[in-house]
Amino acid sequence: MKGEDNKVDDALSHEVLNQLNSAITTVSLDKFATAQKSCPDIKKLINSSFLRCSSKHPPSSMLLHTEMSTGKPRITVPSKLKEMVIRQLHKIQHPRVRAAKRLVTADCVWRRMANSMKKTVDNCHACHLVKIPQHLVPPPGQL
Repeated sequence: MKGEDNKVDDALSHEVLNQLNSAITTVSLDKFATAQKSCPDIKKLINSSFLRCSSKHPPSSMLLHTEMSTGKPRITVPSKLKEMVIRQLHKIQHPRVRAAKRLVTADCVWRRMANSMKKTVDNCHACHLVKIPQHLVPPPGQL
């Protein structure tokens, strides 16, 4: 069924996107810009040859660094804020690692993103409480 024909799925995806955007904006752009100034990882990202980084001034006078390789500006997240960004986005629906990476990479970028995402999602206490253990199958002949 096409996305526009599936009203329930379409409504749910819009709700997730709204929650995602509000989770990112809980940290003000000024806070990102201030933290970017002193972060060595941001300097490495800006000078990277495989990313298209740009800088702009949000409504305030602070300089905010973004990445444009996807055609949409993604915030370059400083080291000290990346854990908070992952936790904010993960607590929306507690997605597993692959889905969480897809959510976060749509709006953010930082060095070693996959590693930090996996570590945070795998250590989520709420996810461990509801995780269904894999079924153990005894070896043949031991039934």
